Amino acid sequence: MTNKELEKKKRDLREIQTGDDKKQRTERLQNLAKALGANIKMQSSGLEANEAELTYNIHYALQTAAMVNMSKTAARNFWIALVASAIAFLSMVAAWVAVLVMAYSGIWIR
Repeated sequence: MTNKELEKKKRDLREIQTGDDKKQRTERLQNLAKALGANIKMQSSGLEANEAELTYNIHYALQTAAMVNMSKTAARNFWIALVASAIAFLSMVAAWVAVLVMAYSGIWIR
């Protein structure tokens, strides 16, 4: 799930929670929970979850999805940083080679 999708689901949850009709609110929460892959049954009894339990499960699913996105981003940025470090190292080596060539050829030291 992308960050934009996560933000949309969070907005949807806020809209649902501000609704007036309790039956419709519970039904919309169940639909959102199903879309997110969150549990729609109560953990303890296996019966249909109430509004508070559904909200908790949706929050937990959104939090998990956000953590997965963050981990993917961190893994991608690790490789970008590794490549940048290798380029910086090669630039440093090239600079030292240039300094040594100039020093030993007598161009630099007079």
